[in-house]
Amino acid sequence: MTEVIINSVMLMGILILIGYYLQKKGILSEKVEDSLTFILMYISLPGLIIKAFQVEYTFDKLSLGLEVMLVTVIHSAILIAINFLLIYKIKDKEKKKILRMANIVTNSGFMGFPVVYQIFGQEGMFYASMFYIPIVVLTWTYGLMSFFNKLGKKEIKNMFGNPAIIALYIGFIVFIFQIEFPTIIDNTLESLGSMTTPLAMFIIGGKLALVNRKEILTDKLVYYGGSIKLLLSPILMIGVLYFFNLSTVARGVSIIYASLPPAAITAILAKQYKSDAYFASKVVVIQHLVSLITISIFLTIFL
Repeated sequence: MTEVIINSVMLMGILILIGYYLQKKGILSEKVEDSLTFILMYISLPGLIIKAFQVEYTFDKLSLGLEVMLVTVIHSAILIAINFLLIYKIKDKEKKKILRMANIVTNSGFMGFPVVYQIFGQEGMFYASMFYIPIVVLTWTYGLMSFFNKLGKKEIKNMFGNPAIIALYIGFIVFIFQIEFPTIIDNTLESLGSMTTPLAMFIIGGKLALVNRKEILTDKLVYYGGSIKLLLSPILMIGVLYFFNLSTVARGVSIIYASLPPAAITAILAKQYKSDAYFASKVVVIQHLVSLITISIFLTIFL
């Protein structure tokens, strides 16, 4: 298991470096990045999710998947309370808003699925999909209201009508009714899903190239937030898992998701609601890089 984790993290690190190089050479422009993000979110990621549900239906598997969802809800509720106390005294209101969301809402779709797929393969993707459901709801409720105390029709539509969630609906139908796709569709889904990791890592690497290198080492608040998101969160998850009898793969997926960096949408919402978008970008990008190390450490120690 340790060798698989190390090799998977090294692979993602190399892909991030390629994205960094492409950005520095001017190849990965903003327009190209937007195109890659569209392909990732609307084509490859939904394909990966649907493929994840093509597993044999058993009551035990469904029960374990629902248990993973419960673990997610408990972990998130406790983390929200702890995070509120730890960032309470931060004087900069805009940065405080960002850390209120960034320390809770994980990049479960953009990075979580690729990491789980690399380490645990198809079996892990089923549990990752179950983990993803409460995270999406949390993103478009608590996460959004961290910036603006409103939950309107547009936000509800984003919560239940985004491509990944629609893929989850389809995936559940495939799982419950044990639908078998024709070979050509099955191979297409597999091919699309395999694109997810390279696309996600290229985009992360491109964003890393845009961050001032000096600020990466000097912004203490970024690292303070990172200690909550990348260290405290997985430690809390390990404590929660103590009370559940999950399989090794389900435990591994839970630890990965608790160790993930902030959702990329944090920076987007910060810009949309005229908060400190540059600080949000630094938080997202730097923690993505550091998370490759912390995820491998926690998985190696606790699996």
